[in-house]
Amino acid sequence: MGTLGSTALKHFLENRRSTGLDKIRKERLIKMLSGEKFTWRSIENLSSAIGGDEETTAALLLEIGARKSMTKGKDNWALISRVPFPDDAPAN
Repeated sequence: MGTLGSTALKHFLENRRSTGLDKIRKERLIKMLSGEKFTWRSIENLSSAIGGDEETTAALLLEIGARKSMTKGKDNWALISRVPFPDDAPAN
């Protein structure tokens, strides 16, 4: 029972830490994408700012309502509220 309890506690603490970190990261992403100076930001810049890899950053960006640029070769992101999808965008 002791091992099971310690495993459950470890799992709980790791999830709590991860949830708190995701919240901080999302707040920073929103702030970066809401600024007056830049509408679009590169995934590299955003990942670096939150200390995450590009996959984690992209997932968090989707969760906060951001979208990727539809321009080929560009890995830039913006908030949908600031840059809505064009009306003629393909629905995938």
